[in-house]
Amino acid sequence: MSPVNKQAVAAAFGRAAQSYSRHDELQRLSARGLLAALGDGRFAQVLDAGCGPGGNSRYWGATG
Repeated sequence: MSPVNKQAVAAAFGRAAQSYSRHDELQRLSARGLLAALGDGRFAQVLDAGCGPGGNSRYWGATG
């Protein structure tokens, strides 16, 4: 197996990140469903790993 070019992978994800918000309807609906399933609990911290442009973090921050 050939080694992974981490810089090339990072650059590709960086370019793709510019268009995430145009194609993230499923992710937004999933995040809202998850938040609804958690109930009205408040959490001191939430880790949004792999969050792209951070839309879920902003939504969760604004709603609870």
